[in-house]
Amino acid sequence: MIVNTDSEFGETSMEAIVMNEMISVVIPAHNTEDYVSNTIGSVLAQTYEKLEIIVVDDGSTDDTVKRINDSFGNDSRVRVIKQENRGVSAARNTGIENAEGEFIAFLDSDDLYHPTFIEKMIGLLRDKNAETAFCAFRKVSEKGVNIFLRSPSTSPVVSMSGPDFLLKALKKESLFSINATVFSKSLIDSHELRFVNGAKNGQDVEFIWKSIFHSDRVVCTNEVLASLLDRHDSLSKNPTISKLHAAGCCLRTFEYLKKHKAEESIVDCFEKKTIPSSFTSKIYFFVEIGMPKKKILEIARNKNYRSRIKKAGRRYFSLHEYLKIRILLLSPSLAIGIALNRSNKRKAAGS
Repeated sequence: MIVNTDSEFGETSMEAIVMNEMISVVIPAHNTEDYVSNTIGSVLAQTYEKLEIIVVDDGSTDDTVKRINDSFGNDSRVRVIKQENRGVSAARNTGIENAEGEFIAFLDSDDLYHPTFIEKMIGLLRDKNAETAFCAFRKVSEKGVNIFLRSPSTSPVVSMSGPDFLLKALKKESLFSINATVFSKSLIDSHELRFVNGAKNGQDVEFIWKSIFHSDRVVCTNEVLASLLDRHDSLSKNPTISKLHAAGCCLRTFEYLKKHKAEESIVDCFEKKTIPSSFTSKIYFFVEIGMPKKKILEIARNKNYRSRIKKAGRRYFSLHEYLKIRILLLSPSLAIGIALNRSNKRKAAGS
């Protein structure tokens, strides 16, 4: 809670937070023996003290669990739950089901919180009576070099209704990460929100979209409070067809929003911007990772695929973006050929 009192015991500033509400930090881990100790350490180093860490080991075959037990086996705040390898969604869901805090956060086992992350995020949630909080974050290389910074807001603090914030997010006016977010546990429980088991890409964004939609109020800050590691062997860089799972997450969320009677502006933006953008970007992603042109053309010419990008609404895109979609529809071979040529030139220039 936020305290703002003048009493016989002296003044207490508005920044003071009574740390009487627990937060559960869920860390899914799979073969991250070289990173997980630093991740857990960043949580234990928080200025906010009332916390629990739930590490869900998702069938690791390396020394992930041993490293945790060796470093934190005597710390009652750290719990390890072992399960068979069922994917990051199942691991996070296990964490949700075992969390005891009033708040919950999810942190990948190679990412880091800055020391005041929890204190400031819970302070924002309580100060603005919000249910979901976002902060800015940095993406860093394994050598510690800053790659980019993303922020949910251009202002120090912004608060708005969940539906209003969702519309901004769908228009790419607000950028966020599951690893730089704190949720009210009651929000998750009351709407029975879970990550989609089996999804290999986009499941975190789907979970956030649904959480925002159900939030009466959302708060965000442009302060950088988390650092996310860009690993060379991460799943997000795995050049497989599973990248299309992100498009599936878009479709599921679209149906979910319609079922729960989302505002017409949200449904329209989702159908005419979010889904076409997702489907189009995957084609160009496959070009960049070197998937055979024949295979990319099979996807681009698929009837269901084309029906999704045909819905693209001109008002949601820049002229350049819209033309890329139209060319992909009119001549998939030409569009992919142009993309391949540009990709090859970039790679040649960088070699």
